[in-house]
Amino acid sequence: MMNTASVTFTSITMQQGKARHYGGAIYSGGTGAASISFASCSNPVYYFESYLDGGFLYIANSQTTLSSSGCCFNHFKAVGWGGFIQGTYAGSIASTCT
Repeated sequence: MMNTASVTFTSITMQQGKARHYGGAIYSGGTGAASISFASCSNPVYYFESYLDGGFLYIANSQTTLSSSGCCFNHFKAVGWGGFIQGTYAGSIASTCT
């Protein structure tokens, strides 16, 4: 079974999060087309960490796209791989920081 999803975070404030496993803030898995978007963030998205991989994002779906417009990202940490983003698969990524 294929699933599709589209998630947009608009005018958000995301700060200080931790995960015990994958993705300090977001874990994207499954199969099928998926998109994660960030737009017009109120403040910088900062300080997320993971005790394994993907300090902020962990993507386990090759059909996931990630985009960002008007959002700044900083201060991410992973004990394993990918301080900002890590995944067994990753589609396209586009970002602007203003």
